[in-house]
Amino acid sequence: MKKQWKIGLIIIIAILTVILFRKDWAHDSSMNGITYKESSNPLITRYHTLEVKDDIQTAVKDVFEKKSYPDGYETTVSPETHQMVLVIRPYSQAFFEGMKEDLKQSMEKVLTSKLPHYEAVVRPLYNETNHTAISKQQQAAVMKAIKEMEKKDELSISYGMTFSAAYGHIEKMTLMFSKNQKEIRDVSEINQYHKTFIDLLVQKDGKIDDFPINFNQGTKRDWEMKVIPSVTQGLKSKSNFPVQSVTLTENAPIIVNLSLAASQPKVKEKAEQIEKLVTEFFADKDVKKSFPGPQEVHVLDKDGKRIE
Repeated sequence: MKKQWKIGLIIIIAILTVILFRKDWAHDSSMNGITYKESSNPLITRYHTLEVKDDIQTAVKDVFEKKSYPDGYETTVSPETHQMVLVIRPYSQAFFEGMKEDLKQSMEKVLTSKLPHYEAVVRPLYNETNHTAISKQQQAAVMKAIKEMEKKDELSISYGMTFSAAYGHIEKMTLMFSKNQKEIRDVSEINQYHKTFIDLLVQKDGKIDDFPINFNQGTKRDWEMKVIPSVTQGLKSKSNFPVQSVTLTENAPIIVNLSLAASQPKVKEKAEQIEKLVTEFFADKDVKKSFPGPQEVHVLDKDGKRIE
């Protein structure tokens, strides 16, 4: 009887060990990260998928090193369809077919451990579009907008851009505004110039897609590559939010510009929802490791008035 009791105790301990191990494994993947669960907050979801995108980029680069690099490539995340999409510009169909499966398997290995509910997709983009021409077109539109602002507002504007190696469009941008040889750091002023820049850019080239803009020199990479797009794209992904633009600078309130007047129905309710989402985002443990977040979130109506 005593022997049976000991055997039973050993079995119980073994079961508990397996349960605890499985619980821990859900948080610690084989690739020094976390298995992310779907969040009801689209900003947090964006951040987590962008973290996994970094691992995807590393995985596909390993394949390119072994095989051969294409003419260009880009990895995009679609939380709406639960897909991680790699688009490459192959030199030929044989070039693409020769590495397609290896690329997909390398992506699936990352997704299985970190985003198991996501699908890996590899697509070719043959030379039906000239990505260099698109880059030049968008850069020209940016330059026209900047020159117009500099002349009208007596500004000096420093800028930098990176372009997609697959499609040629602007991926991200840095803008810094100066007046009388002094950089403008007040977030309210930056926001006004940001709104003007976006309006002019749409006028110059209505085909330019939304891209994250950084307003801080020497910004940490995670802020530029993950935090800014997580907030801007996360808010804009909510179709019921009339978000026109978002201005983020470090150590200052986040400003969310709406396309509606404060007097219109349900605008105050939407502003409260936006503030809640942004506050939750910066309280997330993964985001908080590097960025404690701003003290305030200011939601402005189309006339620049804060909605409170």
